[in-house]
Amino acid sequence: SGLCYVIPELKWVLHDMHHLQIGPKILKQFKLTNDTHHRKTASRLVDCLFELFGTRRSNVWYLENINPKHKNHEASTDMFGHLIVRRLNAEQKVMVKQMAAAGSRPCQILSTIHQNDPSSIVISKTVYNTMQSIRQERLDSHTPVQALLDELQGSDFEFEYQYD
Repeated sequence: SGLCYVIPELKWVLHDMHHLQIGPKILKQFKLTNDTHHRKTASRLVDCLFELFGTRRSNVWYLENINPKHKNHEASTDMFGHLIVRRLNAEQKVMVKQMAAAGSRPCQILSTIHQNDPSSIVISKTVYNTMQSIRQERLDSHTPVQALLDELQGSDFEFEYQYD
């Protein structure tokens, strides 16, 4: 179970930190352990009075709107500005991976996503970030040169290299 609370300055305060799960890819990329990581979070809004209280029971989040008022802005009517709705679904991630492997440019990938799902509000930055994530996964925390050497050593190619 986890517990989170949004304070008026819109910064997340996480209780029960031992229940916070960080993906192994992130831990590996930044050389973190579950005990030593500290995630910095902040909101794009300042001095907003909105407060939300959430508890998680049996893999279901229960949210309670403590203060629905917004001090310096109106409540959002368009979901486009919210990052969560611009995420790629599993099918779209597979499409990005396949098209990137085939050499397609990000604008072509984005166009294909919008053709397949006209209601999708994915933007080019999401596609670029996904391609970068796929690249990091493929490199397996090696530099591109190290990954190339590993690939060549595991194949039937003959090659020579020298170190400085």
